[in-house]
Amino acid sequence: MNWQDICDNPLFKDFPFKFETDRWGHIVMRPAGNRDSRYHVRIVGLLERFLTN
Repeated sequence: MNWQDICDNPLFKDFPFKFETDRWGHIVMRPAGNRDSRYHVRIVGLLERFLTN
C-alpha cells in the first residue's frame, strides 16, 4: 500500500490516530509521545533556519 492508496481509502478518513508507512508499505500506528514532539520541534526549527537563508 502506498501513501496515495491510504489517502484515497475511506476507511482512513478522520482516523483518530497518527500513522505512517514503513519502507515496505505497512501501516505503522502509534500515539505521538512527548519525545516525538520534541524531535518535531527541533526538525521544524532546523528547516526554518536552513530554508530561510
